[in-house]
Amino acid sequence: MKKILFLLVGFVIIFSCKRLEKIDAKNNSPYVAFFKTLETEEISDTILVQSQTKIFGCGTAAYEYMEGLKKSGLDKFYEKYEDVLSDTISINKFEKTHNIKILWITRGNEGEKMELLDSVLHKNTSLEKRLWETKNFIKFTQTPIAMNAVDIYYSIAYPKEKKYFTKVYKVSKVNEKWESIKMSSHKSEVKDFQYAYYPF
Repeated sequence: MKKILFLLVGFVIIFSCKRLEKIDAKNNSPYVAFFKTLETEEISDTILVQSQTKIFGCGTAAYEYMEGLKKSGLDKFYEKYEDVLSDTISINKFEKTHNIKILWITRGNEGEKMELLDSVLHKNTSLEKRLWETKNFIKFTQTPIAMNAVDIYYSIAYPKEKKYFTKVYKVSKVNEKWESIKMSSHKSEVKDFQYAYYPF
């Protein structure tokens, strides 16, 4: 009986430690630092945001990307921190800070099409078309460099103006604290605007 009780207590302690480790990783995550330093440019009252980052797509490119991560051991980065879109607290703050509404966009199974994730809104084709023609489209992608460093790419398309911006942030852990620095910014005009709507 004592042995069972001892094993049970041990299991509870291990489980609690793992849970606290995950909570600590979320509270001290690279994405909190990233969203604090993100320069958005001017954005519309409603924005369309791609609901998947690059790593969670399908097909050969996504498979090769994940295999490369496994070989380098950096798949563990996502086990520990998940991805930039998993930080719902920072995303909710982002909405409140900019007084905006996010409408999530899916790219389909093979990334062959983009449509509103909300099926009710998606069925209203005239509304969906109008949103694509007038609202900003935002996309986040990321590449882990090490367990304590990740590059996060932010792009925003302006359909009316036929332009888009891309920004690259390096987020790294310095003295046990995540810091985010903007590394580059790029503005593109009409001729290659369509690339704003496709993955990097």
